[in-house]
Amino acid sequence: MGLFCFVELPSFLKTITLFSFSTPSRILPIFMMAQLVLLFRAIVLLQKPLRWCFAILISALLTIFLVWGAKESSSRYFITWILVILGVFLVSIIILSLTIQGRKRLQHLFVLIIAIFCFVSGVLVNPIQKGAAEIETSLLTQAISKITQQDPDAIWIVDSLPFPFGNIPIMAGAPTINSTNVYPNLERWYLLDPDHTEEDIYNRYAHITINLTSEETKFELRSTPDQFVLWLNPNDLDILEVEYIYTNRDLTPLNTSEVTFELTDQVEDQFIYHVIYS
Repeated sequence: MGLFCFVELPSFLKTITLFSFSTPSRILPIFMMAQLVLLFRAIVLLQKPLRWCFAILISALLTIFLVWGAKESSSRYFITWILVILGVFLVSIIILSLTIQGRKRLQHLFVLIIAIFCFVSGVLVNPIQKGAAEIETSLLTQAISKITQQDPDAIWIVDSLPFPFGNIPIMAGAPTINSTNVYPNLERWYLLDPDHTEEDIYNRYAHITINLTSEETKFELRSTPDQFVLWLNPNDLDILEVEYIYTNRDLTPLNTSEVTFELTDQVEDQFIYHVIYS
């Protein structure tokens, strides 16, 4: 898992390990969680505390390495005062982890520091720190919410907008086909692909982009394995039972003898269309 996160593996190795279905950035949090489990297990298995001189030396070297890595990877986020706080915390926690064996007071102090760190880092998460006003006061989400309240069972799609725009309607309570699909809705995709010839494209965790087109409906895999595009002919909208479309373009040129796009609302350069079937 670590090799996959940091080294470019051959294609065949990605395939047989099933890592080809994900990306390093998606695997990294799992790798980090495994490292935490191993870290605490190693602390438990450490029978005797290290001498203070060795503990201080090891903690200093690790802290320098970790602070440098944080600065290099996210220089815009880790400004100087944050790095100073991070360094003090790391030195303290590493020294304690190497010297708490058999020392009850240090063990209690270790737990207290970890608890404080978890509390502070949790409180500083943006939705908790600043709230969800940015979403609730958005004219676009208000427009979608108003329509959803009047027609709560209507199915939506987002047209021509990449991730994360596909998740905007669901924040307003609108059932959206191409919101991020943690699990693929195979029954839905089989309606467009009855022979299952393109199942290897849509049978995955995916951020889905839908582009309405006058061409034939087809699926297309993007450059990363957690994204695909559905090129959807308007005449196939009824197969998916779509009633509303959120987009950033004029859809009226795509009107057909079977489908008409009726503008329901507009917020600046964003449009909401109602799909009318003949």
